Formats: sequence, structure tokens, C-alpha cells
Amino acid sequence: MAENRELTYEEDIPTEQPSSPHEARIPCAHADSFRPRADQPSPQQGPQVPFRLRSNGVVDVERLQSHRDFVTVLKRRRKVAAKDIVVHYLMRGDTAFQADNVASVRRLGLAVSKAVGNAVVRNGVKRRFRVLARMHEDALPPGCDIVMRAKPGAASASFRSLDAQVAKSFDDIRAKTSAAGTGDGS
Repeated sequence: MAENRELTYEEDIPTEQPSSPHEARIPCAHADSFRPRADQPSPQQGPQVPFRLRSNGVVDVERLQSHRDFVTVLKRRRKVAAKDIVVHYLMRGDTAFQADNVASVRRLGLAVSKAVGNAVVRNGVKRRFRVLARMHEDALPPGCDIVMRAKPGAASASFRSLDAQVAKSFDDIRAKTSAAGTGDGS
């Protein structure tokens, strides 16, 4: 029996964990840098009416936000083409239910396909189109929705060339809608 005692490798290990020297610290509300310091009202529910002003108080060009509006502009088949850009346009005729500031807003949609280039190139083309649309938006009639579609050559076109094409396209749209007399561009 004495031989059996020598071969055992058992030890007495306590099952209780020792208590930590201090309690866990939970930061106060003012200690969390991402938490607001004062009570704030909750945001309003639902979509907000987009309304941006430029520094001179004029309403800026808005985006075509719904797919339905975007497709409506493209299906009307009213367009002005240039070397690197095709501008589809539509005059919003029935604006009786809209507020005056919303009825006069010009809305912009961009269509840049994969034929133009990879994602980096397409984003650069879209960025240039947005700048050009803001520069020349005063040439468009109020209440006009446009979709600027890039041709594959738009990626390699100079900014000056695109600037001239957009200016001419927007002037042509103004001429076509004013020549129609009713403002519907047909």
C-alpha cells in the first residue's frame, strides 16, 4: 500500500476563485466621449423634405431619388446628345399639389455604365457631372428633371470639353422647352 501512495500525483486545488483586489469600473455618462452630454430630442420619423440653399439663397439642384422618377425621365425619350454626354429631360407639368419651392427645383440623375470604366473612373465622371450641373443649372428651366448619361468617351474627355458640352446641352433644353410654349418640351 505504501507503494501506491508514492505513485499518485494528485494535489489539493481549491475550487473557489480568489476575490479581485478592486471592483470592475463602469464609466459615468460624462466619461464616455461618444455619448451626448445633454438630453437631445429624438429625430423626426419619415423622410425629410430636401431643401438646401446656396450662399446666395437660391435653391440648389436636387437629386432624383426614386427609381420611378428616374425611369420616367428616361422613358419620355426627350433628350439632347453631345459627343460624350446624353441629357434626358422632363418638365414636371402638374405641380398644383406641390409647394412653390419644390415645384421650381431642378432635379438631377446620373447614369454612368460600366462601359465608361471601372468604379474609380465612373465615380470621377459622376463627380465632374455634379460640378458641371451645379455650374450650369441656371440655364435649365425651373421644374426640370434631367438625367445625364455618360458615353464611354466621357472618361477621357477634358473638363473643358465636358463643360462646353453641358452648357450647350442645357441651353438646347431651355430652347426646346421655351419653343414648345407649354413648357412640357414636346
